[in-house]
Amino acid sequence: MNIDWMQVLIDLLVTCFGFGLALVGERWTERLRARREANELKKLIKEELEKILEDINKFNENALDVQPLKIPSWESAINTGQVALLDVQVRNKLFHVYNTINEFNAWCSIHTNYYFEKGQQNRLLIKELNRIKKNLLSIGVNKSDSDINGAIEILEKEE
Repeated sequence: MNIDWMQVLIDLLVTCFGFGLALVGERWTERLRARREANELKKLIKEELEKILEDINKFNENALDVQPLKIPSWESAINTGQVALLDVQVRNKLFHVYNTINEFNAWCSIHTNYYFEKGQQNRLLIKELNRIKKNLLSIGVNKSDSDINGAIEILEKEE
């Protein structure tokens, strides 16, 4: 029984080449999937920010609402870790915007609770709500880190 070492070597090289090609192909498809998921996430967050922009423009500071600005897409992205798919610059901008939105919701909750405890509205709380609202809308300030329009622009530019 003779072993054809040349044929064994060729078979081994072809097998290794096929395995390497499979690894490269997997890596390539993984990158495509991650890019597609990142673009989908950007689209969802952009739509959410546009809705928040509408809601905050309609918001009446004298109204009583515990959490007027809903952020389910962002909360889902944070809880599932999808936010890691975004570029660092986009992520930082969104963290600033959404932290300010959470702050706005917290002040709304305090304002509502104060009203139900005291039976009257607190002008200082309303003033703070107005300040945060102006910050989110960039009214009277130079482009702030928590400007919703700036976040929308960054998301559109990154698509």
